[in-house]
Amino acid sequence: TVILVGDSAGGNLAMGVTLRALHTRIRMPNGILLGYPALNLSLTAFTPSLLISLDDYLLRFNVLLTCINSYVKDGDVHTDPYLSPALISNEDLLKFPPIRFIISGRDPLRDQSYNLLNRLVKLGKDSFLKEYRQFPHGIW
Repeated sequence: TVILVGDSAGGNLAMGVTLRALHTRIRMPNGILLGYPALNLSLTAFTPSLLISLDDYLLRFNVLLTCINSYVKDGDVHTDPYLSPALISNEDLLKFPPIRFIISGRDPLRDQSYNLLNRLVKLGKDSFLKEYRQFPHGIW
């Protein structure tokens, strides 16, 4: 049994590795556990929880920008699903294993998980989300 686990940027990587496994036809994981994942690196894709970064003690907006600029050297976060897993097509998501989310209520990235969960539910995929409302980004 293979379960991919990643928090924050690691959640982004877990989704990207699963997508790569799918596209290269190598063994897929049996499941994915994402902790407050960074699913959309395009900060122009506004979600209300992103406003938390304006006054967050851990993940301020300037820290988000620094992380993204350090992580992305080549590629386009607006079109590349390997960089922004929120862009993974429904066709590909249908082939993904079960996904579990653990998220924080006071996290600038919170809404990204809800958006992906909504898509997974609409596709009939095995998925579940647990939110710890009073916690900030990085609760693990």
